[in-house]
Amino acid sequence: MNDLTTLTQNIHILAREHKTRHHDETTGKTTYPTELSLFDQLRLELESGRRATGTSGNGSRSPIALGAVILWNEIRETLNTTTITITGHDQPTTTPEQKLELWITTARQTNDQALTQRCIRKTTAWINAINDLINPEPSIEISGACPACHQTHAWTLEDGEYRRNTALTATITTAKCRTCQAEWARQDFENLAATIH
Repeated sequence: MNDLTTLTQNIHILAREHKTRHHDETTGKTTYPTELSLFDQLRLELESGRRATGTSGNGSRSPIALGAVILWNEIRETLNTTTITITGHDQPTTTPEQKLELWITTARQTNDQALTQRCIRKTTAWINAINDLINPEPSIEISGACPACHQTHAWTLEDGEYRRNTALTATITTAKCRTCQAEWARQDFENLAATIH
């Protein structure tokens, strides 16, 4: 997959409805349901966090809602800054989705590899952060370099701060690289382990 294809796919997941793969371990059946864009899912999380919790008069946000607020603010700030850099002026009425599309349009038109790589890194980090926030799944970290991108570490957003973690993680069903998004199914775990070591 080339860089522009990766970037296009990232932007599609962030900004538009998209198909996802779901495998039911009990029945063995695989389905491909349609999901809201990750930006819309994050907005829904923000809306649910506006409901006060507890009994205090001023209310409070749940920890996940606080994480959503911090992440959404970081995304919008980055998109605003990037839009100003590309166009030369602020565009306060332009949606985050439109600003995201501007990135890929500019990368295609200018064939700027550095810009494309920056966009891929940032959109990949946002996909990981939103997924980790909304759909956390128990996982373990794996030491070693990813066989696909050869990275050993990745930056992930945790509690509003970027932290350096291992690139590879695994759940009971899949292993994944946080950096390049490569995935391995459970039946490939043995080969993955051999490749890493």
